Amino acid sequence: PAQLLASRLLRFGSHLRSAERSVALGPVERLAAAARRTGRMLALLLVLVVLEVLRRRRRWLRAAGQDRRLRELLLGGRLPSKELAGGRKAGRPPRGGGEAAEKAKAAKRDVRFELAEGMRACFAALRQGHVGSQAGNTKVSVSLPHGPHGVRYECISLVAEKFGNLRSIFGLSDDAFWSSLCDGELSVGTTQASGKSASLFWFTGDRHLALKSINACELHVLLDDLEAYTQHFVSNRTSILSRFFGAFEFSVGSARLQVVVMNHIFVGHFTPHIRYDLKGTTEDRWVNPRPDVVLKDLNFADRIIGIAEYRNRLDLLHAIRKDTSFLRDHNIMDYSVCLGIHYCPEENDHHPPAELLQPPPGINSPLAMLRGFEPKFQCTLVRDRPARRVVYLIGIIDILQRYNAQKFMAHVVKSLSLGLFHEIDSVPPSYYARRFKTTFLGKVQTFREPGDRVARFVRRLQAGIDNGTIPLPTFAVSNPAKGANKAITDQRLTAGTLEEVTMDESIDFAVRCGGHLHLLRRPYWKGFRSRWEEVEAFLDMDRHALVFQVMSKDIFGRKRPTSAVACYKIRRVYLSIVCQRTCNRYCMACNTDIKIEAEPVETRRFTVVADDMPLRFTAPSRRQAKLWVTALEVAAAYAEAHVEDVEDTVVLAASASSPTRLELECSPRASSPTSYILDNAQLAKIASVTKAAVLGSLEAYLQEGDVHKASLVSRSARLGMLEPYLMGPEAERRWEKRRVKWIFGFVDIDGTGSLGLSKVQTLWSELNINEAEGKDVLWKFLKEDREGRRYGGGRQIGGGRAIHLQDFRRMLHAVDVLHARAVRGSLTAELSKLDFVSGLPHHNSGAGICAVASGERRRRNCVGGGARGPSEDLEDAISAEALAEFFARVQQVVPAPSVGQVRRLLAQMQSPLITRNRWLSPLGSAQLLCSPSNTLIDAAKRPIFQDMTQPLSAYFIETSHNTYLEGNQLSSRSSVLRYVEVLRNGCRSVEVDCWDGAEGEPVVKHGYAVTTEVFFEDVINAIADHAFVASDYPVIISIEQHCCASQRSRQGEILERVLGDRLLKPPWDEAKSDIDYEALETISPWSARGKFLVKSARGCCERCLRALPGYDRCIALPTLKLTKPEKAELQSGGAPGEEDDTVSLEPSRYACHVSSMTANKMLKLRHSAGEDSLRRWNARNLSRTYPEGTRIGSGNMDPLPLWLCGVQMVALNYQTPGPALLLNEGLFRSYNGGCGYVLKSPDLQGAPCPRSAGGGGSGRPGRLRLRVLCGHRLPRPEAPLPESAEVSDAGHAREGIAVSSPLVAVGLEPGGQTSQTRAVMNDGYHPVFNHEVEFSVSDAPFHILTFEVRDFPTSRPIAHRAVRLDAVREGFRWLALRSALGNTVRHGGLLVYVQFCTS
Repeated sequence: PAQLLASRLLRFGSHLRSAERSVALGPVERLAAAARRTGRMLALLLVLVVLEVLRRRRRWLRAAGQDRRLRELLLGGRLPSKELAGGRKAGRPPRGGGEAAEKAKAAKRDVRFELAEGMRACFAALRQGHVGSQAGNTKVSVSLPHGPHGVRYECISLVAEKFGNLRSIFGLSDDAFWSSLCDGELSVGTTQASGKSASLFWFTGDRHLALKSINACELHVLLDDLEAYTQHFVSNRTSILSRFFGAFEFSVGSARLQVVVMNHIFVGHFTPHIRYDLKGTTEDRWVNPRPDVVLKDLNFADRIIGIAEYRNRLDLLHAIRKDTSFLRDHNIMDYSVCLGIHYCPEENDHHPPAELLQPPPGINSPLAMLRGFEPKFQCTLVRDRPARRVVYLIGIIDILQRYNAQKFMAHVVKSLSLGLFHEIDSVPPSYYARRFKTTFLGKVQTFREPGDRVARFVRRLQAGIDNGTIPLPTFAVSNPAKGANKAITDQRLTAGTLEEVTMDESIDFAVRCGGHLHLLRRPYWKGFRSRWEEVEAFLDMDRHALVFQVMSKDIFGRKRPTSAVACYKIRRVYLSIVCQRTCNRYCMACNTDIKIEAEPVETRRFTVVADDMPLRFTAPSRRQAKLWVTALEVAAAYAEAHVEDVEDTVVLAASASSPTRLELECSPRASSPTSYILDNAQLAKIASVTKAAVLGSLEAYLQEGDVHKASLVSRSARLGMLEPYLMGPEAERRWEKRRVKWIFGFVDIDGTGSLGLSKVQTLWSELNINEAEGKDVLWKFLKEDREGRRYGGGRQIGGGRAIHLQDFRRMLHAVDVLHARAVRGSLTAELSKLDFVSGLPHHNSGAGICAVASGERRRRNCVGGGARGPSEDLEDAISAEALAEFFARVQQVVPAPSVGQVRRLLAQMQSPLITRNRWLSPLGSAQLLCSPSNTLIDAAKRPIFQDMTQPLSAYFIETSHNTYLEGNQLSSRSSVLRYVEVLRNGCRSVEVDCWDGAEGEPVVKHGYAVTTEVFFEDVINAIADHAFVASDYPVIISIEQHCCASQRSRQGEILERVLGDRLLKPPWDEAKSDIDYEALETISPWSARGKFLVKSARGCCERCLRALPGYDRCIALPTLKLTKPEKAELQSGGAPGEEDDTVSLEPSRYACHVSSMTANKMLKLRHSAGEDSLRRWNARNLSRTYPEGTRIGSGNMDPLPLWLCGVQMVALNYQTPGPALLLNEGLFRSYNGGCGYVLKSPDLQGAPCPRSAGGGGSGRPGRLRLRVLCGHRLPRPEAPLPESAEVSDAGHAREGIAVSSPLVAVGLEPGGQTSQTRAVMNDGYHPVFNHEVEFSVSDAPFHILTFEVRDFPTSRPIAHRAVRLDAVREGFRWLALRSALGNTVRHGGLLVYVQFCTS
């Protein structure tokens, strides 16, 4: 009736909606129609709920009446019916207590005992009749004259022949079956109060079999699926499903009772101490733990099923998969795992013997009783960790519930109520099976064995850490067996109850278990605060990725899609450094105040920086956060270190020390050379001979490390200035090999090692390759493979339906050939303008990427290169003589390399970079030019090359403003992690805004706003831990004070305690309670290496000049505003403090004082006083400028005019990317070692003077000719999670895997000269721009050349780079790009041609 009513109401609603759509309605009428539809749907829902309640009530009354009639028949009316009346559950006593309740319980026990005696008598009769008349009978009927109380019993054995065959398949003989039923008394089972079933249980005397009462629907399911059930056990002997040995129907008077005989899960020598009923749901799955109570899922949430033998674990997981698939295919749901845990005595150091773990023949599965361990402290099984020996008893029960109309109605009702908060049990079988399987596959774990994937992974990581290719994780001990007592890196983090973390435990935790985290998500609308969402994360070892899924559902009740971050994209992983604090809590037990170590939320947060995605997670505990950080650190380092190819590392080392080739070619008559890889002994012999030949008799006097250095010197002598060009192609080859492997594994979600043709497009998108080009390469590859199979020379790749890793490498090689052709065409076109054609093949300069040689045309349809690889075309190759001339004339390598050095360089390269006659192939020329060894930035300007002993006023200092904020100035979040990010990027001056906090603890926040706050002590701890990671030069802590005197004194205590000796304190005059300026020495970056300089206002407050010695002594750079006489002196054209000025005997301003003002005030002062006057002022005094407070969105001003005035500290909002930060990067990041200090040019330190290479000026007035040739491996704009998508102007959604359409904007500052290339649509792998521009170079103190790559449809920046013009090299150069977060895009950048012209 409910289904009929629902269908009619839905049909009626559809007619109404169609009628409403046919009439033009206004807004009010449409709103009224929507209200009517909503009311009808609510009425329908109410009707469905009422029908479901009535159905349950009717079934309850039917069960109660049948149970009452059965009791009355058995007891013969000895007890009043009102005392026997009970609920549906047979074990539920009547309400109240006293004598009536005890009499009711005794009566129910008597009912079951009486029924057990009757069933046993029936079984005995059936045994006699069954033995004699089994053949050909499917039903056997027996009638007894009377029961113990004169009640007539009738028993029918249903489909006896089929169950007999089933018992023979199980291995249970008929004699054993009937003996178990008849020889002993049937004991009555107890019913759990938390159970929802109305079933009654009996157990045989030997406890091998169990009898369970079922309803008619369950009996119908069993009989219908009996044949399929039998076939399932034939094909899966280790199935852990309940085993049914027989089905019977008893008639006692007018009452009927259906009973099935099944196996007893807890059979054997071991009685479980704890029992669980596990479904994988959370709806009503908690039971108050008491003795002899069956616990449920929420009680088992923090536990695992720890199997001792690895083989048993694999078998158990296989059985669970097969069983859940069988139940799903037969529309079965609401089943569960019955788990019993038997604890072995603690005094025994071994498990029970194997013979005691064998179940009786034919009763249970071989996997129903397994040896295992239960971890004592952690949720993973790691060796050398405390664990208790247990015996697990496992089986799947309740497998007769079919998903019918009633279950569907219950699913509808619960989904709209309990389903919003819990995992409900009334779900479709497919979803139930998937959830059930996923839950228990994660719960079943084991110790790592030698063949375990996790063990192999940990061994590789350990090998990489031992040989130095992988850095030791921050919180991990390298070897728990050798260094169990070794202190971890951060001693402060081990305070309290924190335990040390081992690497294998971290990997085991992240791979096998993972857990629930909270992820900080970006807001939907700009200006709103970000929010935290709960996710379930783990480290997928097959895909080598961090996989996480948001636990909340969408508005339709569906789970959100799974997100993944590839480990090869992870740049940094770090934990928030927040100290533990003691707080007072009240104990209700002893009525006293106790002190406990509080664990703030910030201590459990860690950040994963992956390309352009900073993911911030919060773990349930500090220890889990450290486990996550350790696991992700080593996983990211493993993806970068390539520790799997140890043999390649040995070969490369031997090749570097000797020019002898390690590949021995066979006879030249062979069609292709055959390579023989030498073993370690032969390599060692070759290396020793080579060292002896190079060093001669000096080898005995050198140690191992000195021998390596001498070998490097010898190689440099052989190659000259060409040595960096040797490392570029080799690093490219090794990195490309790793990269292709990780990308293929990341896309291969199933871990099968092959991809279907439909997933190949995902590979192209991940690599940012044009879709049409990828399809063309795939079509050619499949065509070549079919032709190869036809002629017997090819390999079948899954019948044309699967692509393996080696197949993908071949296709990607074809794409790289296209890139080599683009580079070759651009190179030829540009060199033709220089009249440089000696030894180079002649191409049409206007053809661009289409300009290919005849040899290239002959094989353009051959993806793999055919019999002649791409290195075999001599028409495109470059000879050693031509290459030497190219290095000398075009690239301007000084000193110019000889032809012999070029030949040695080519001799150490491998195919396909060179041809057979040792000429450079097109692919080799592309890798030579597009490698870090051919970088645009001069190698002499990248390390620290400037004089670092000058006063601080002689340097530009990289400075941050409002460092603690993550977003805008009004409502964003304050975070300690912002200091970590900024300091690790090289910033040397950070800002701390201090305000009065609760309980005397100063806090950091943005005043007069609704931003969150963090503790001042946490900020100083983070600064202390991460200050000198990027640079050893001093860090300036700029404190903006808004605190009272007591909290300022508290700040002084924190600074002295946390920073210790690294805090630079000025000399103090006790008599004046002030700095002793006479004894104050000039502070330089060199003299203050590894020190902290505090910049702040001194004293109690601005009005009260009372000194605070505890705080003032920590200030090395006092803040002092410009006075009116100083401003007047500046505006008059002089510079206060110069030698020719009249100064007082006791000057009020010294070199350590800092004047701080907004950028607008400084620009007004420049307008009134003049730029030259400000330059002279800033040459002797320190200045700091910052953005206006009206920039609520955390925008930045243009820093260039302020730098040209000589301002040392121009504070910028690092949380807001833009042109200002791009100029800041060009001034600091790739210049002078990126140390955060850049020496001013001489004309910014006083009177104009000639520029020098170390002074910072460009030194190249005239014109700059720049040609942007092409790009390679440009990044694509990625979204942090799949649900976030941007809509382009064309109207189509650009998902996270969309291919970019890049264009490049080039600019030169100062001067505002810009130019923009055309957009290359849907090709970010090798776009060709061929854009030429000329810039005029002025006589400014310095120039910054900027490159910004944007995605054309969305105008979203995807990469950028800025360099100082005086650090730019001429010729064909490679420019490595940076992502929006400042991370280097690995092996991705632009190929440009640079030429300086005097006119």
